[in-house]
Amino acid sequence: MIITIAGDPGSGKSTVGKLVAKHLGIPYFSLGDRRAEYAKELGLNLDELNAKSDLDPAIDQIFDYWQETLGEQKGDFVLDSLLGWHFYPSSIKIYLGLDSGKAAERIFTDRKQNETRADEPAYANVGEVERIINKRKQGNWTRLGKIIKNSGGKMLGSVPIESQFDLYLDTGEFSIAEVVEKVVEKCKTSQR
Repeated sequence: MIITIAGDPGSGKSTVGKLVAKHLGIPYFSLGDRRAEYAKELGLNLDELNAKSDLDPAIDQIFDYWQETLGEQKGDFVLDSLLGWHFYPSSIKIYLGLDSGKAAERIFTDRKQNETRADEPAYANVGEVERIINKRKQGNWTRLGKIIKNSGGKMLGSVPIESQFDLYLDTGEFSIAEVVEKVVEKCKTSQR
């Protein structure tokens, strides 16, 4: 079983993905973690790497290749990636949504409590985080649109995002434990 988790910045993708993987006894992989490692190697933070990716498509191709080959090397796993569903169309597709304002509060608080997180810059305030989140979302959707257009896919388009995934959850409405429970239940009833 391959589970792909996509979602908005700050929606809890990493936390939920790790907990779901632990619950199901399968490995967890994160494209965000891979991108953060690569950014660190280049002396950049994640937003700086994203900006560089916008100018150099070869950067995204590195990570696309990693995602494509992950399934060849591993059995069942959870993949935390905005485009994971694209590389694994028969996966159980989960989308975690969250309002930008709530996401900004979560990220700002997390960054203050976890100063070792090199992939996120030190933000001055919640408003700055929200502006960066909105810019990051725009970049994500731009990259997503290019992939869909180039692959001839019909994912998203004018269809509501909720209908494109096996499970869509607004994580602002639930605790992490409740989100994990709902995702695990969906995985158990949708085994592929």
